[in-house]
Amino acid sequence: ELFDRRARLNLAAFYNDYKDLQVSYSDPAYPGNSIRGNAGKAHTYGVEIEGDVRPTERLGLQASVGYLFAVYDKYRNAGGVGVNADGHRLLNSPRWSLSGGLTYDVPIEIPGSVRLGLNAQWQGKAYFNALQRPQDKAPAQGFLNGSITWTTPDPRWAVQLSGRNLLD
Repeated sequence: ELFDRRARLNLAAFYNDYKDLQVSYSDPAYPGNSIRGNAGKAHTYGVEIEGDVRPTERLGLQASVGYLFAVYDKYRNAGGVGVNADGHRLLNSPRWSLSGGLTYDVPIEIPGSVRLGLNAQWQGKAYFNALQRPQDKAPAQGFLNGSITWTTPDPRWAVQLSGRNLLD
């Protein structure tokens, strides 16, 4: 924590090495069913940085960025006999993700307190299938979310109205 506890910065780095990684997949021979299988070997590494600043008593700002490298090292027969996914990205693992937000404590003369919140999230492309065909790709996407929260004089109780993906 920095600046008389008005700012905080966190950094995390990681590495994971998987052997006998279990995955779920669908087989055309069994439509609509999810089958468990073994993807073999995979590894991931990345870094995440997040910051939180309170420039005034009422205003809070948050931001984060993450980088993820996640691949199947060995995934044989991913799409049937002889169809391999070696070197392909793990499912739902975008390389980059960003987020930012703000909160504002409204100066209002009622019992309890009111807080407004707004945050944005973005992530790079990801895949829903280990084969990574064009139809398996989820494009990069962003979301804007908002909330209004009333906390009663007893802080154990609150009521919140929130909206997700406000621009769509």
